[in-house]
Amino acid sequence: CGESWIQVIDTNYYSLSMHCNNNWSRYYAGAIQNNSWHHWLVTNDGVSQTKFYIDGQLVYDTSNYYNNTYVSGRDFAIGGLPSPTGFGLWIDQNVEPFTGKIDDVAIYNRVLNACEILQLYIGYKIILTSQPSNVNVNTGSNAQFTVSTSNNQVSYQWQTDSAGSGYHNIYDGAKYAGTSNDTLFVNNVSMDNNNQRFRCIISSPGYCTDTSSAALLTVTNILAMRLLSFNVLKEGKKATLNWAVEKEESLSYYSIERSNDGENFYSIGRLASINTSGVHTYRFSDESPISGFDFYRLKMMEANGNFSYSPIRKINFENANLVIIYPNPSNGKFMVDFGKSVDSKTYSIVIRNILSQKVFETKTSHQKIEIKLKWQTKKGIYFVEIKNEAQEIVGFQKVIIQ
Repeated sequence: CGESWIQVIDTNYYSLSMHCNNNWSRYYAGAIQNNSWHHWLVTNDGVSQTKFYIDGQLVYDTSNYYNNTYVSGRDFAIGGLPSPTGFGLWIDQNVEPFTGKIDDVAIYNRVLNACEILQLYIGYKIILTSQPSNVNVNTGSNAQFTVSTSNNQVSYQWQTDSAGSGYHNIYDGAKYAGTSNDTLFVNNVSMDNNNQRFRCIISSPGYCTDTSSAALLTVTNILAMRLLSFNVLKEGKKATLNWAVEKEESLSYYSIERSNDGENFYSIGRLASINTSGVHTYRFSDESPISGFDFYRLKMMEANGNFSYSPIRKINFENANLVIIYPNPSNGKFMVDFGKSVDSKTYSIVIRNILSQKVFETKTSHQKIEIKLKWQTKKGIYFVEIKNEAQEIVGFQKVIIQ
């Protein structure tokens, strides 16, 4: 059953025509530009679909298909329809041979995907000419990873796998720069970045992508201080952090940091170091943990500005101070809903960027509110804080602005 062809009609329009058991399906693609090369391609999967591409773009998708496009007694022909007699081209007042130029005719024994078709049209493929290399740095230094490709019509998106839980996109902020360029910068690396892996997704127009190999970041701790232990315990509605250290003579203080995603941390408190020889223990309580998983780490600061991070510890506070944000990611307009999880007559909503700078603040007596950030707000990660009448943080959530 079936035959199909591409036609030029009245020299002004072209169409994809299909015929099966006296049933016709025809797509009129519209006016064409004369004296200019065009790339036409038809795919037929023999199961459910026939697609028509013009200059690398899908213009027609139909459920008409043919599991055998060969018609007995007809030859395959280029430049015109085969004659019903089986000899030469079919010529009459309605069907004439094509008078333009035809080049690079190809027939494939499989269905090409959209990326392959686009690459045939634009004439290139994404080729990674260099892969990111492993990097070894000291704490407090910067690290960079670079890829290069065979063409410049591509976009870049760097990803990381910091906890062995899978790769995810990263964005410019305090920790990263160049996340959408060929070179990624990791700023002020710490032991928290040790054994972190990075890779880059390279995309060309039409959603054709390639993925670089993964590169490993190895970090060496240059602080003399030794962290002997660090753990986080759940005690009722609060999280208690305990740690033990030795050789902290040069240490100035400990900054306790928290995150709800394991990557973007902010300080929730500070303890001065005992700053003498021997083994010392410390304890800190977080009275307002985030709903869901809470991630904690210590930033250990020396007087000369050197610092190091502890390993990350995770604890789960399900349904504690639950804040729902939707849509998330958003374009700067989103709803904040904290329902009955926050008990207060009035609430303050504060939004901060990744540098802890305040970008928005408002007060409300409602438990659901629409937020509209200024159009100048940069794309990136932001944190929404819900405060009660005593100005205590009773809810917290991350939002991504795209």
